[in-house]
Amino acid sequence: MRRVALALTAVLGAAGVIAAPSAASHVSAQAPIVSVVVDGTGNGHGRGLSQYGAYGRALAGQTYSQILDAYYGGTIPGDPTPTTQRIDVRLLALDNVPDFKVISTSGAISVTGVPVGPWASVYAVRLSTNNFQLWGSASVTDCNADTTGFTDLGTYPTAVVEFTTAGGDDVNTPAANVLGVCRPDASVVHYRGAVEFWDTYAGTRVTNSVLVEQYVRGVIPREVPASWGGAPNGMEALKAQSVAARSYGLSQARNYTVETAAGPTRYASTCDSTSCQVYGGAATRQSGASPGVNVLENAFTNTAVAATPGEVRRASQSGPPISTEFSSSNGPRTAGGSFPVVDDPADATPTNKLHRWTRILDATAIAAKYGLGTLTSVTMVEAADPQNQVYDGIWYNDVVLTGTGGSRTIPAWTFRGDMGLPSPGFTLRTESSAGRPMGVNQRIELQVVGATVTAPDGTTDVVPSGVSAVALNITAVLPSAAGFMTVWPCDVGRPDASNLNFVANGVVANSVIAPVGASGKVCFYTNQTSHLLVDISGWFSGSSFVGATPKRVLDTRNAIGGPKVRIPAGGTIAVPLAGTAMQRPNGTPDVIPSNATAVAMNVTAVLPSQAGFFTVWPCGSAMPTTSNVNFTTGSVVANGVVASLGAGGAVCIYSDQQSDVLVDVLGWFGGGSGQPPYTGAIPSRLVDTRNAIGGPRGVITSGAPKAVPVRGVTVNVNGTPRQVPTDASAVALNVTIVEAQEAGYATVWPCGTPMPDASNVNFARGGTAANGVIAPIGADGSVCVFTSDNAHLIVDIAGWFTGGATPAFEGNIPKRLVDTRNNIGPAPL
Repeated sequence: MRRVALALTAVLGAAGVIAAPSAASHVSAQAPIVSVVVDGTGNGHGRGLSQYGAYGRALAGQTYSQILDAYYGGTIPGDPTPTTQRIDVRLLALDNVPDFKVISTSGAISVTGVPVGPWASVYAVRLSTNNFQLWGSASVTDCNADTTGFTDLGTYPTAVVEFTTAGGDDVNTPAANVLGVCRPDASVVHYRGAVEFWDTYAGTRVTNSVLVEQYVRGVIPREVPASWGGAPNGMEALKAQSVAARSYGLSQARNYTVETAAGPTRYASTCDSTSCQVYGGAATRQSGASPGVNVLENAFTNTAVAATPGEVRRASQSGPPISTEFSSSNGPRTAGGSFPVVDDPADATPTNKLHRWTRILDATAIAAKYGLGTLTSVTMVEAADPQNQVYDGIWYNDVVLTGTGGSRTIPAWTFRGDMGLPSPGFTLRTESSAGRPMGVNQRIELQVVGATVTAPDGTTDVVPSGVSAVALNITAVLPSAAGFMTVWPCDVGRPDASNLNFVANGVVANSVIAPVGASGKVCFYTNQTSHLLVDISGWFSGSSFVGATPKRVLDTRNAIGGPKVRIPAGGTIAVPLAGTAMQRPNGTPDVIPSNATAVAMNVTAVLPSQAGFFTVWPCGSAMPTTSNVNFTTGSVVANGVVASLGAGGAVCIYSDQQSDVLVDVLGWFGGGSGQPPYTGAIPSRLVDTRNAIGGPRGVITSGAPKAVPVRGVTVNVNGTPRQVPTDASAVALNVTIVEAQEAGYATVWPCGTPMPDASNVNFARGGTAANGVIAPIGADGSVCVFTSDNAHLIVDIAGWFTGGATPAFEGNIPKRLVDTRNNIGPAPL
């Protein structure tokens, strides 16, 4: 039931106008079709309750009963379910695990049929059909297969091993003390109730048998922003979601069965993913031995559950619970189906970015996807499948694509999945003059001097002549193959350096401090076909930052800047930079001075042996507990970094995994007299929502952007505590997204101003993605971070820029200067 927000969402712009529904919409074109424009509505399947619509109705004063009556026509509250009723949830990420471990920080695990205990850790292995081997330990252990120090509990001929813990059904038991289940990545999820390890004819399965009321507590914070409960009357939306989630979960009755001596036995009736409704359990921790715990339950949503005990929707007073479907957003009109169609203007709440939306799809890519040659016509007709004809208007269309190689009729739902669209409710139109991607070895010359932007105070500003560099965020969208992009001042030849590394068909962003020459232009190059987006967030005055033609100062693959040796796991490499010969944007030589305070760099991890991270900091000081580049096994990942120079004018790079590393220098700060334009600090963590740093534990949501106070924060500068001053104009950050529930994007901007149509970090579902950000600071001293889907957020500060009458950095509300999909900006050359 979770909404879908794929990575494409991150960069595709603002809402579009929805055409009126019609029985057939023909949008063929005489001129060659370059792109297909999708005008859509909502986020999800559009049936039943709209979560954003419920929130909008609550803000308008409706009670949760009125909200439920509006969306679930033909149903009534009916008899409540007993609060003692249980539900069995299949934990899909643990399907087919050969072994299984549970832990308890209270040391109170009991195992059905095992006469000794209780235990703090229990390890189980399936030996053969309906045969398990068990071990127990009095200590909490990490999630590995090592049984050193464990007691052999013997073998057990059974189809299921059940684990319980004292207080597992008690709602007052702290989330950190209920059963902890080890996941394949060695992290732990704590579940209330009992956990069962099954041997089924389809493989092993793990289930959580939990009281329904406690199950709902684990669902709602994963499905909607819990912070809605803090808005005036917002608790009514959470109450409505509580009833919907309870009724939907109980109505599932999925046929998850196992063969036992007594015949087929159902081991679960629902699951924990978007295939059912998202259930996260009570808490998580990074490992079995990790002291920190991330509580997933929330006080607001717990209150909503307690206020609606056992409430479900039924067709009659004592009839079975109804399958109360819901989705993130249904747009201005619901899809219908099991419930009457509802006009829903309340869905257009200010935080709902997908009430109406537009996506632009490349016609060549569509034709190639379906084997149609060259696309010649796009038609939408009423759905051919009678099952889909129960839905309203655009919610039951089929897409008919015709090309020189044939024709295909595709259900809108299938087309939605194939193209990564937020919902199957849309209309299509074609463009013959839409933008085209940059081709192999093409470049774009962008005139940045003279560009009109909006300052943080809302006034209009212009990038002036004489700037030394501009702060950009560049994004590669759907490249044809793995490759790279380079950014440099157009006044000189293209350097042998890279600013962005991408994989085929991905969406990858990176921050760049781009030097600007006398022409006022910045150039962009790609070695593979790709769309390009460029967002500007500010510029540096001529004296505050010395921009240079990007230069590679370290390449461990080619013995540049050191030996041809990869950084070992847990190793550190020092990169001396003071005294390095550079070239100004006008071609004249220069040297990074010994009194430079910081450098702007691009740091790239190349083919690391395992997933891990780089940390960059000034040599001579203790390594901070922060990260600058996050990578996966065998990847090539780059990130823009503003790094303070330490002892001997060097920066240090630590890698927790073996990897090659590249460092390209883009320019430096300081080196003159007077107050330094940039004050670099030992990187420190401002926010980590996993560990309650900078706020409570728990993911941030699209409905509740995170405000991060900056001015007044104390950081370490050359061993001395200092506060970010009240006149700081901008801050250098590293922003990391962790464990996103769906793929999407994050945007950073000055608090107190409208959120811009731009992105800073693009992330995949469940992954970790980071990007350096130079963010103007809002009038209240904070920067705001928006994520398009639920995710954990980490924010590290690296330093700040001088404000005052002549600020070192002039920030603006991020603005898109280039979008090759939409003919924004200059054409590729």
